[in-house]
Amino acid sequence: MSKPVLQRLISYGQGGSLRAKLIRGGAGVGGLQLLSLPISFVTSVLMARTLGVEDFGVYSYVLGLVVLFALPAYAGFPPFLVREVSRYHRVGSLGLLTGVIRRAHQVAFFLGILIMLAVLGFVFLSAENGLDNQAILIITAAVTIPLLAIIRVRAAILQGLALVIQSRIAEIIIRPIVFLLLILTLFFIGTLSPLSALFAQITATVVTLVVVSILLRGQLKDLTAQPVYDDRRWKKAILPFSAIAGVSYLNSELIIPLTGFLASNSEVAFFKVALSIAILISAPLTIVEATIHPHVTRVFASGEKARLFRMVSLAGFAALLASLPLVIVFLVFGQEILEFVYGLEYTASYWPLAVLITGFLVVNLVGPSMLLLHATNYENDALVISIAGAALTILLCVTLIPREGALGAALAITISKVARALAFRIWAQFRINQHFQEK
Repeated sequence: MSKPVLQRLISYGQGGSLRAKLIRGGAGVGGLQLLSLPISFVTSVLMARTLGVEDFGVYSYVLGLVVLFALPAYAGFPPFLVREVSRYHRVGSLGLLTGVIRRAHQVAFFLGILIMLAVLGFVFLSAENGLDNQAILIITAAVTIPLLAIIRVRAAILQGLALVIQSRIAEIIIRPIVFLLLILTLFFIGTLSPLSALFAQITATVVTLVVVSILLRGQLKDLTAQPVYDDRRWKKAILPFSAIAGVSYLNSELIIPLTGFLASNSEVAFFKVALSIAILISAPLTIVEATIHPHVTRVFASGEKARLFRMVSLAGFAALLASLPLVIVFLVFGQEILEFVYGLEYTASYWPLAVLITGFLVVNLVGPSMLLLHATNYENDALVISIAGAALTILLCVTLIPREGALGAALAITISKVARALAFRIWAQFRINQHFQEK
């Protein structure tokens, strides 16, 4: 590559323009995501091979349950805070900015503690004949519920301040690295088990909370304005966001607990391995969503419809191009890769994997469709689509998982995910066109 061309490419990411911010944010988050992929992959392989199908399935099932339990504590805060913090910061409403940050922390912490206590109480009251291994695992993992809530709130605040890299580094890099180091230690001393792995998760979560707190404190050290609380409007605004995010998480996080409930721990392990690989395909879309989210709000507010649609379309096309080579590799050589990396018993994950990566590829092409409704104040419309999608997901799970196990879970999540993405994109374009026609 010639020097003038290289200099021109570098110059695109310099300055304060929207293009420069998108390039810097995309490059930064993309770099973090790329760094995290081998870390997550090595962790998944190490745990799957060491624990075996049954124990790996139990661990994944319990972790999936706790993630599901934690959702009400923080579900609506990330999209709500990104929008509100971005808006208050842009117009200089420092009192409201301080107020929304404090209120979000108060509510998330209270709900996190309340849910954790409810889970612990339910497990203890249900243990008529003493606590079995699975109950002990759930009790252990429940400690992370309030921690996760605060982490998500603080990361969302950083993202709302357009600090995309800072908002992601703790969860994308720090937490996986700490967890992998702990898992490697447990592996070498011969004590890696579902319970010790959960203790490693708790430790990694605490470290993540400390890091994201330090990053946020550095950005807010000069924010001394007295808090102004617009509770009435915030309650009205966050309810749709909470419902949307909760339903959206149900569409994805409900799959593993339902697979464990409707099938077996082995099927959970097969699906978890397939999903761990399929996440590689969805990573490009996750990167572009995190990068353009604060900017979509600004472009919409400035009335630039054509620019808004072009940004979202290019984001989807970029996600497609980035993921297509991996899809081809796993479709052609998936069974051989699974046997070599995970072991012969995990080749049962091939067909669930093939279904998942094909569906994720289609979703990448559609682009960050739900983001369009979130960032342009049409969250109520997104809620209706999300509820319909959740109903479809549950119906497909109940129908397919008892018959097909991990493959049924993969079919359920894929069909529902593609249907939701298409519905979000079509309805968002209709609503935004309607908005600009009325102006």
